[in-house]
Amino acid sequence: MTQEELDAFMNETNEPLSAVEEGEPKKIKLGDLIETISEEIALSEHYAGEIDTVLDANIALLTTLTLKFPNVESFETQLAANRDAKKSMELLALTLKEIALQL
Repeated sequence: MTQEELDAFMNETNEPLSAVEEGEPKKIKLGDLIETISEEIALSEHYAGEIDTVLDANIALLTTLTLKFPNVESFETQLAANRDAKKSMELLALTLKEIALQL
């Protein structure tokens, strides 16, 4: 769902959700919105896993290069950057799981 679609959905009516009767279109659309968000979270978790795999490979390679060529500063710099990115991906994955549990 694009941001424009979400904005349009949210601005369709000014009625509070509690005022919408069971089975009315707004409630059905809200269910669709929750399902879409859930699917997007699952897809994002998949992509995060793919990125995490690449980061693991980079870290292994850069660790080997740093040990073999300790005087090459760029290897150490990139190793640190990849380790930081790995921590960020772990936080992102945790956040996505927490959001999915709340749906």
